[in-house]
Amino acid sequence: MYKIDDVFISYNTVDDLFVPEVKPGIGWVTFVYKHLVPCLRSKLGTKDVEVFFDVEKLRGNTELNPELCRRVKAARTFVAIMSEGFIQSSWCLKETAWFYESLPQKKAKSSPNWSPVFKLDRQEIDREREVPQELLELHGLTAYKFYIKPDGVTAKELRHDHKEEAREELRAKIDDVAQDLAKFLKAVREQVNEQLKPYPPPLVAPGTGVYLAEAMLDRDRDRSYLRRELEQWGCTVFPDQPLPSDPSQIKATINEYLRSSSLSIHPLGAWYNAFESMQVELAQAHKRDRTNFSYLIWLPPQLAIQDEQQRKFIQLLENVSEPLKIALEEFKEIVSEQLISQQPKPDRQQNEQSESSDLTHVYLIYDQRDRQVAEALEDALWEALEERGVEVIIPVFEGDVTTIREHHQASLLQSQAAIIYCSDASLDWLRVKQSDLRGASGRHISKKFIYIGGSETPQKRRYRTAEAQVIHNFGSFSHECFETEVIRPMVEG
Repeated sequence: MYKIDDVFISYNTVDDLFVPEVKPGIGWVTFVYKHLVPCLRSKLGTKDVEVFFDVEKLRGNTELNPELCRRVKAARTFVAIMSEGFIQSSWCLKETAWFYESLPQKKAKSSPNWSPVFKLDRQEIDREREVPQELLELHGLTAYKFYIKPDGVTAKELRHDHKEEAREELRAKIDDVAQDLAKFLKAVREQVNEQLKPYPPPLVAPGTGVYLAEAMLDRDRDRSYLRRELEQWGCTVFPDQPLPSDPSQIKATINEYLRSSSLSIHPLGAWYNAFESMQVELAQAHKRDRTNFSYLIWLPPQLAIQDEQQRKFIQLLENVSEPLKIALEEFKEIVSEQLISQQPKPDRQQNEQSESSDLTHVYLIYDQRDRQVAEALEDALWEALEERGVEVIIPVFEGDVTTIREHHQASLLQSQAAIIYCSDASLDWLRVKQSDLRGASGRHISKKFIYIGGSETPQKRRYRTAEAQVIHNFGSFSHECFETEVIRPMVEG
């Protein structure tokens, strides 16, 4: 049976010329490939990901390679590294044409209702420039911009041979691409009944629309991050396709998106842009006309505004609203709280009756220092809950910080009950985990317990909170205490 690639990467070799100062043999496209693959595997939750990256093995010097043609046409997605070199490459034109030829068959079988073509602009490409016939459809797609405009005018490519800050920005862009590729591939695999790691339960009701305003390039990375978070929460994020190029149609299109949204988000940067201003004005008009709509304006706290017109625009906004000048992570929490507050409130009586029957996942949270004793708690939970079909989730400690954090956040989203166990871990660690639980309130976790063990100290003895039931079990672990104080209340309500 022929191999089917999940991703086919098409590029011109001039974009992959290696830079000796970085590492011999590692070019720009190779750098993207080497970071894209592990990112994609992590987001799909499986190593079973096939990414075709031709290093001149199939292209060679031949006019046409049947195997290359077959691989392109069979691939589930097509990633084009767009550049002047790509536009002028006969191989890139062929690969693009082959993939588009196969699209009708893909759509008739198992593809989702959005494009499997992902365009990565390594350089700024003029949307109005003429391109070969084979690239007309590709050229019209919205691109992932792998360049920045620090001064708002001049485009600078994100290079892997520059300092670490530039490489981090490049990795963040690669993560954006991996996020959308994973979303597409999950939909494809679900339609052909392939086994995948399930999504965590969404934060919002299906169909919750959010308008994420287009922004200047200095906020593009932050905007991409917000889009990823919103999509992971289950939101439908607008615009979901390129805005019309005809200025007379833009306002009507944005208004349609705003009507489909309960919230609009406006990231602002250091430079004034009339289009950003127009989007804010349209959101303000919707806020005046609709009680079920709100908008949030965000600026980084240490933003150095160089543009006098932008400074005046922000001052004007401060007179009629309150732009949030806070860290991006803090802003994300405010966005999640706003979305939760807009969700329909469940019937209280029905909610109370269904709390016990809805228990499917329990998250046992502990620090690596408490791992040995925590295993006894885990065993007790499995013993009591396995017959009820309840899954016990525990932390992971292997992998990088991002992987560990993503698992923690997904576990919070998936669970209806959570237990924080603290023995040798510090109370500062406990407060951080309690804060995570607080952020999860309003989602799915209705039963929260803090189980404090180990050696008794005055600080541990006095630890209390109204946000969770606190149980003290100093000295040796007591199975009876854990069952009486945690398991029974959790199961019986």
